[in-house]
Amino acid sequence: MVDKVKSYNIDGVAANVQFGSQGPSFIGSDSSKIRLEDNTGNLAEAKIGNATIDSHAVTLQQLKTQSQSKLRNDQFLVAYNGGNVNLANAQPNTWITSVVVEASNVWTGADGNTNITVGDSGNPSRLFSTFDVDAQTIDETDYKYANVTMLTAYVTQGGASAGSAIVTVWYVGELTTP
Repeated sequence: MVDKVKSYNIDGVAANVQFGSQGPSFIGSDSSKIRLEDNTGNLAEAKIGNATIDSHAVTLQQLKTQSQSKLRNDQFLVAYNGGNVNLANAQPNTWITSVVVEASNVWTGADGNTNITVGDSGNPSRLFSTFDVDAQTIDETDYKYANVTMLTAYVTQGGASAGSAIVTVWYVGELTTP
């Protein structure tokens, strides 16, 4: 708010302020919102610095950093005859806390050779080692990946002729589409 600019007796500033004759504008829609527009009325980009107090806006990088420190989970569906199924890429410094595997429907003909493990090319059962077609099973793995690494479900059909399972990966960090 401008109080009496110089000695011209101009009070305040209008709800809409344009910077220069062809410059961007602040458009005040009400007392709690503004729009930033270019000289053609399209939304303009606003650049902000890193937030330092709670009432500041945050940068995308600050938001990503904060969200990656939260425990999250992703679910993947695998079939009895799926073979090796690439689930996701664990990004550097991603911590896999646990993996849960549970049947999503009845497994027909499953036998002692039927199994699902979850891991990576260095160790196919690093994250999950023994699937039970009749129960929900969890492995508390607590494994941190230092480099980008493909997470894979290794499905051994055995005698199964039908069935699927849900693989839930609990993690802190970032998993991306393979």
